Amino acid sequence: MTRAEDATSRQSCGALACDTFATERIQSTRKVERMAWSSMKTRCYNPRSKRFDRYGGRGIGVCERWRNSFAAFLADMGPRPGPGYSLDRYPDKDGDYEPGNCRWATQTEQNNNRSGNVLLVVNGVSRTLAEWSRIGGVPRHVIAGRIQNGWCPARAVLVPAGPSGHGDVCRRGHPRTERNTRVDDRGRRSCRPCGSMRNSAYYARRRTS
Repeated sequence: MTRAEDATSRQSCGALACDTFATERIQSTRKVERMAWSSMKTRCYNPRSKRFDRYGGRGIGVCERWRNSFAAFLADMGPRPGPGYSLDRYPDKDGDYEPGNCRWATQTEQNNNRSGNVLLVVNGVSRTLAEWSRIGGVPRHVIAGRIQNGWCPARAVLVPAGPSGHGDVCRRGHPRTERNTRVDDRGRRSCRPCGSMRNSAYYARRRTS
């Protein structure tokens, strides 16, 4: 080997060593991302995990590229944007952990992506009940009560709630009319239909006991 070739070889080895060291240092300092990567695999493949039934037990897995390499996971996902973010499967909440179906998301974004969410379509736009509540300023229980009382989704979401925060229906969806309102000696208001329902349930239990 000539002196020039030897120098070139030393430079190549040095560059390779530097790249390897840099990669190892990045991986060692990304403790939060590594924890997310490890937890992802645990809930998908460890039957002893408390969350296995919701993930691996449902057939949700991790793509081979990510399962075998934290470096590949970090390269595809990038660093976590901030303390309030965690790993989320999106847009397919029932899909696997893989590139194109994962993101770093806030707790609010993850709550909106849960399987049990109720979706309401208003003017052609589909959102969760919690999202419509934040947009329209109407409490969730008011929207839910209106829907149960036969209101269309648009009216349930867009009609402002009353100043008390309970809106124009009670928690069970009964209209807050004068006829439906009972006022006691102390001036406290209550819902007559709700009271009747409680009384009926009470006497039904008495008859069966």
